[in-house]
Amino acid sequence: MRRSIASCYSDHAVKVSDSYCSGPSRHGYVVSKLPSPNFPHSVSSIYRPKISTNQKNQILILLSWSSDQMGQGFTIKINSISDRILCSRGVKSFKFSENSEISVYWDLSEARFEPGPDPSSGFYVAVTVDSEIGLLIGDEREKLEKLGVLKPNWETQLPEFCEIFGRRRRARDSGEVRRRRRTGDEESDAVGVD
Repeated sequence: MRRSIASCYSDHAVKVSDSYCSGPSRHGYVVSKLPSPNFPHSVSSIYRPKISTNQKNQILILLSWSSDQMGQGFTIKINSISDRILCSRGVKSFKFSENSEISVYWDLSEARFEPGPDPSSGFYVAVTVDSEIGLLIGDEREKLEKLGVLKPNWETQLPEFCEIFGRRRRARDSGEVRRRRRTGDEESDAVGVD
């Protein structure tokens, strides 16, 4: 028994009707299980932490949450160093300069997602520069205390950081890209071609 061409591919493949293969017809169709155009594919924020041990080198952290066929994850870029994170929890450390080390800690194993690629609760992402907290996002901070990343009185030790560009939501809609910038409780939309 012969299988149709479309059945050889994944659920995301284009399905073609037999009448379309045999000649022109108005009955060809496309089936896609990709997210709807109103669903944002990525949310990005840029942060500039104020680190006491690293006064000379300015640090910029780009945190982008994304959702695709592989699942939900995030990309973190610290100045020119970039890494895509797909596993649910871990630690990644790297040299930032001759005498500076940056570590990224994350746990998304219990993360809850509302419509959109970024988690709403049950997660944490922390960035340390020479063991000093530079960025802390999420609500599972007691796990970082158990790891020794946060000290028992961590609330008083958190640095100031500046969220430079806020949240930008991106969703494709017939070739256009909708960008939603969120600062506090206000949101504004801008539409452009990507």
